[in-house]
Amino acid sequence: ERLVEDVCISTRATLAVQMSDAANTLDPSSLKRALKKTLIFEKELMRIFEGVGSAGKGGAGADDVDDIDLDAELDGEDNNPFSSDTSSQVGATPSDQTGEKRSKFKGIISKVFDDHMHIYTTLQEQDMQKMFNQILSEESWSLDAFNRKKVLSSSRDMVFYFSSSRQKCIELSTGGAYFHLYTLFKKFLSRYATQMAGKLEEIKVKVQTEELSLEEDTLLCAILNTSEYCAGTAKEMQSYIVADIDTQYKSQVSLEESVEAFHTLLADTISTLVQSLAIQLNEIFAGMAVINDEKPDLVSDASPYTQDVANQLEHFIDPLRSIISPSHFPFFCESVATHVVELFSAEVYKLSGISEGIAVQLMLDRTALKASIGKSTNPNPSGPASERYTKRVARKFQHIEKVLRTLQTPTTFLLDTFTTSFPDGSVEEFVRLMKMKGVKYTTQIELLDQFGAPADHPARAAIIEGAEVEGTYGERLGDKVNAMKDFFKSF
Repeated sequence: ERLVEDVCISTRATLAVQMSDAANTLDPSSLKRALKKTLIFEKELMRIFEGVGSAGKGGAGADDVDDIDLDAELDGEDNNPFSSDTSSQVGATPSDQTGEKRSKFKGIISKVFDDHMHIYTTLQEQDMQKMFNQILSEESWSLDAFNRKKVLSSSRDMVFYFSSSRQKCIELSTGGAYFHLYTLFKKFLSRYATQMAGKLEEIKVKVQTEELSLEEDTLLCAILNTSEYCAGTAKEMQSYIVADIDTQYKSQVSLEESVEAFHTLLADTISTLVQSLAIQLNEIFAGMAVINDEKPDLVSDASPYTQDVANQLEHFIDPLRSIISPSHFPFFCESVATHVVELFSAEVYKLSGISEGIAVQLMLDRTALKASIGKSTNPNPSGPASERYTKRVARKFQHIEKVLRTLQTPTTFLLDTFTTSFPDGSVEEFVRLMKMKGVKYTTQIELLDQFGAPADHPARAAIIEGAEVEGTYGERLGDKVNAMKDFFKSF
């Protein structure tokens, strides 16, 4: 054993001199082949003298690195090769995994290659750039019927290339070359996020002015799912790299920046999807203005526009149920529910002169909308929504419900209802509701006094001005009435 060790040390010294002399002419393929065969030799020594491993392990593939067969990789059910990765054991001895004493033969010759691995890593970067350009040029930015994970095909191709590159690299080195590979992963994950963000930006510009097609909504879902897939993969890549890489590099490995970029992209995509729906709902909610014009005295049913909203929600959400990732579909549904409530509330605040009858009508509309939102955005289409989700939707309506309850109260009890519904309500909010209800300016001043609003509060100035106009109009109307009375008395 000592003789073999001396031979290995002597061989390493000779190789160091030869490789240094040929540093400018070393061929990457020859370097990889020589390193692999050296590693196989070291493993064999470890087996013979230390009982570690078995004969021939790691010997396959000593020739040039084969091309990656993405089609074969993608035949598996799991689209993420890092999720069940066991390659951290490749080329490692039990002592590496348990922290026990390192084998004397591990790296006894092969570490001489470390100073020349930049030749290999340079080739890696060139190959990865070619891969990246190719998968983007072949990306259709659509989902095919056989895509089980509903992610962009380029993301799967990129991840499997990463996985294959990593497995092959750790057969050669878990030091500087492996760390360089990690930096390449980080670099191209960032570039991929940028590519998807660019595609998303194109859609965001369009959705500002026009309705999106189903194909464009589907692409948004694909970007959402792909962002989730890449974020999850980046987390797993980080954990495996940290486990495999040499100790001096462990603290420098972090893909959190990449994970955050994909999470940001995911949230931005959901927001754009919701905005796509908003474009379709805006015209429907504009129909609420008719309620104010009709001024109903008796109401018994929700307004027709509420059914239009329900139909539009179903038409928009149902096709996306089978596309959006199950882990993010509930969040998407809740975002839709939030936005519909905001649209309804915004239209309510636009109304003026809201009588008690109109307020009752709006409460019926609110009930109908709550039911349709609960049904259409239910994350579980095969059964009733969970109690937790139902409560979350109900909470979104709480504020506008209090507003409508206040508006349907007779003016005499308006202040009491407001302070009960809004214990911390502001003067501005109270004035706003009085205006929506169409309370006379003189009455508004009286109610503000009862509310305890400061005499110099800015809201009073506009109300006092309105009261003066209102009073002048009343005086003029009184003068006209008296003149008419005198006219008829003359006959």
